[in-house]
Formats: sequence, structure tokens, C-alpha cells
Amino acid sequence: IGIAVIGLVFFGHLSANSDASFTSVEPTIRSELAKAHLPEQAQDTVVQGVRTCFNDSAKQKDASQTPESCKKLEAGPQTPASSVIANTVKDAAKNANTANFIDAFKAAVIYEGVLIAVTFVLSFLLPRHIRPEALEEAI
Repeated sequence: IGIAVIGLVFFGHLSANSDASFTSVEPTIRSELAKAHLPEQAQDTVVQGVRTCFNDSAKQKDASQTPESCKKLEAGPQTPASSVIANTVKDAAKNANTANFIDAFKAAVIYEGVLIAVTFVLSFLLPRHIRPEALEEAI
């Protein structure tokens, strides 16, 4: 049960913090898109589409399935500029995914540490000696 709860904390944190992790790499994406001479309005569209895809992927129950928002991004027009944009987005998404994983892992380790500490403290509340009448009943 403990491992299941820690998994629940970990995967719940992955889902809950995906937007914050993406926000941390958004300036990098915008900077790279500006270097590729992509207009501001197009940058907003790309960033919002990638944000939606990233969040949907983080909340996806089955990692082998591709969310619809990501399929829409992949189905966009293929031009030399789009490959530069795709590489920029892919690198930023990897960084956001790494940050999201690290944060979720930290949360799970903190939760686990708290449980160990509580268990340690509660172990001192256990009786130190077996009562003689309990020993006789066991025999």
C-alpha cells in the first residue's frame, strides 16, 4: 500500500506541476523562435499548442498513446522552418519534462521521508515488554 501511495504522489505531482515546468522553459522557446524570425503571433500559437500537448502528455494515463493535441501539432505543415521550430520545441519539452520529473521525485521522496519519520516515532509507542498474561494466552 505504501508503494502505491508513493506512486500516487509521484504521478499526481507530475500531472499537477506540468504547466509550471513548461512555464520555466517558455522563455527559451520564445527566444529560439524569435531567432528563427517567427512573428510574435505565430510564437503565441506555437507555444500554446506545445503547452497543451505537454500538459496532455503529462496527464495521459497510457504513455504509449499520443494525445489528440500532440497529433494536431505533428500534422502541421512540414517546411524547413518547421523542422527548426520542431527541434527547438523538442529540446525545450525535454528540459521541461526533466524538471517536472525531478520535482515529482522530490515530492515523493519528501513524502516517503515523512512516513518513515512518523513510523519511527510511532514505534516508540509500542509496548516494550510482553505482558505475562498475554504470553500465557499465546501458549
